[in-house]
Amino acid sequence: KDSSKAGIMGYLTSTMDIEDFHVLAGSISFFFTGLVCGAVGGVLSLSNSIPELCCKLYNLYKEGKIEEAKELHLKLFKVNSNVSGKSAVCGVKAAATICGYNGGEPRRPLIPLSPQKFDQLEAYFKQQGLV
Repeated sequence: KDSSKAGIMGYLTSTMDIEDFHVLAGSISFFFTGLVCGAVGGVLSLSNSIPELCCKLYNLYKEGKIEEAKELHLKLFKVNSNVSGKSAVCGVKAAATICGYNGGEPRRPLIPLSPQKFDQLEAYFKQQGLV
């Protein structure tokens, strides 16, 4: 599993010839690109809040519906930028809570989003039709 922004392409390139070695994308931000380049799946924090859309992206790609998958990727990329891109783990936990799951609070020394940031993230999810 690779969560670094630049690393997945390097892993895929360097491991293509290794038998029985599989690469997983570690972020929705490069999940689609990773699939196109040979990744077999992903471990995606965004799936803690909107698992159906993460699975839909994977299924669209596997069904060969590349344009639809690309469009969904672009949407999820923007969503992810507003969740973990702005607030890392704290944003992921807040997004899960916003979507009806028990995101809980981040472990110390991290602190939950402020009420204002939580409300902004919730408004964004509503604006995007995610809740």
